[in-house]
Amino acid sequence: MATEKHPRSLLHARSFQVLAAVVVVIIVAIVLVANRSSAPTYFTAAVRTGNITSVVQATGVVNPINTVSIGAQVSGRITKINVDFNSRVKKGELIAQIDPTPYENALAAAKADLANAQAQVGVAQANVQDAKAKIEQAQAALQQATLQRDRSVSLYQQGIVSAAQRDTDVATFQTDQAAHSSAQAGLAQTEAALKSAQAAAKGKQSQVTTAETNLGYCNIYAPVDGVIINRAVDAGQTVASSFSAPLLFSEATDLDTMWVYMQTDESDEGRLKVGDPATFTVDAYPDTSYRGVVKQLRMNATTVQNVVEYDTIIEFKNSGQKLFPGMTAYVNIPVASALNTLEVPNSALRFKPSLTPVQLRTLLGQYGMQDSGNGAPQAKPAAGAHAPGQHATHPQVAGGQTNRPTTAILWTLDANHKLVPVKVRTGITDFTHTAVTQVLQGQLKAGDKVVTGELAKTASGLPGAGGGRPGR
Repeated sequence: MATEKHPRSLLHARSFQVLAAVVVVIIVAIVLVANRSSAPTYFTAAVRTGNITSVVQATGVVNPINTVSIGAQVSGRITKINVDFNSRVKKGELIAQIDPTPYENALAAAKADLANAQAQVGVAQANVQDAKAKIEQAQAALQQATLQRDRSVSLYQQGIVSAAQRDTDVATFQTDQAAHSSAQAGLAQTEAALKSAQAAAKGKQSQVTTAETNLGYCNIYAPVDGVIINRAVDAGQTVASSFSAPLLFSEATDLDTMWVYMQTDESDEGRLKVGDPATFTVDAYPDTSYRGVVKQLRMNATTVQNVVEYDTIIEFKNSGQKLFPGMTAYVNIPVASALNTLEVPNSALRFKPSLTPVQLRTLLGQYGMQDSGNGAPQAKPAAGAHAPGQHATHPQVAGGQTNRPTTAILWTLDANHKLVPVKVRTGITDFTHTAVTQVLQGQLKAGDKVVTGELAKTASGLPGAGGGRPGR
């Protein structure tokens, strides 16, 4: 007799079959999801055609073409200041005064000494005149004595006068001759005394001149037309100029035309020339671009941490005198350009697949290429370059970018989302994009997508760090 199955047993059997089917579906889904999650996610950017300009970038400082330091040549208390910061002055304008009292007293004393010396000169001159008169008198007496002596000698020889008379006349001649010599010696002494008095008077005159000059130094005048950009003293302050002239004011001669002082690397120096156009911005007016030209490429080199740098001067018109001395300028000097060229983001040149060295060599070998070491040569950015909207806090040197052509490997994706290498020759860069001057191996044209980054998956299937971040 056949037995019938209980309805409850049939229900259990069917439930087991359904559960088994669900488990199979879940396993298949997990496998599919796991396989899909193991494939990396790539970030891409389009290859485009455009113009690229290579620039030398650096930071510099805005300065007047000429700044004059105004100091004090005498010591004393400042009694008056006629200018302040930003005051416009004309050449010869009185801008400050030092107490003249001690220098007026010194001048009065020097003049008194000069008067005394001049009086001594007058006395010496009178003595010279007296000495000359005495010589004339002695000369006349000597002439008379000479005649009398000669007459007496002649008459004595004729027996007319006695020997005593002859001897008396000879003695008188000798006395007058000695008096004449003495008068000449006296004249020489008085003339020497006169010269000494005149020299003393000249020295006193020099002291008067010095005292007058020092008194004049009590008045501080503007040496040139310009603007006072710094005032270092106040009225009532005492300045001492014993060893060096203390700084009182700094004056800029012209703020309508100014210079930007910057330093460039020696490797950039060969790409710059006088007359090159330049643009720059300042923090005070970040949305305004100022134009200038390269005015000087100075030959005096400085070495900082084994890096040779040269001073480069940018001249510009400061319309409205909006820019002040000391402002930091962020300078761009175009030095090369490529027109209507293929260009790729620099992040595409930096990308390297997350493959082992063996896997990378194998993949490149499939396309007849070799690993270049890092997979993508990278252009060296200038040290003075900054991301958009960012600036350095102090002057920096341009970074010595040469823009020499080099080879690099870019990566594209095929229809199956697999990596395909393209070997190219690169040209100049503007620090965000680089020109592609030649496709050496593979295919690349405007509109193609190049890989700029990779978002790999971890073993758990969650996003993890990969071969790069998406490029900008």
